[in-house]
Amino acid sequence: MRPIILKGEKVSLGVLLKEDLPKSWEWFNERSTARALFSSAHFTLPEEEEEFYEEMKKNKDKMPTFAVVENGSGKFVGVGGFNWVNCQARWGEVF
Repeated sequence: MRPIILKGEKVSLGVLLKEDLPKSWEWFNERSTARALFSSAHFTLPEEEEEFYEEMKKNKDKMPTFAVVENGSGKFVGVGGFNWVNCQARWGEVF
């Protein structure tokens, strides 16, 4: 069961789990998502997604990243996070 950190009306922020990586890798490598988030051609390998996950676990305070889940179904529908260094929020909106 995924721990929920912040519950909203329709979706909640929960802990990003290792089992989420294949889906998030797929989303971030979709052309439209990459264009919207990175403003350039962007492609990562599945191993890079795992490296990001391991780095995220080590630096939770600097780059907290969350799974966005539907409240009713618990379905993993997106990724969101904060970049404290640059004072920015980032959101990978994927449905």
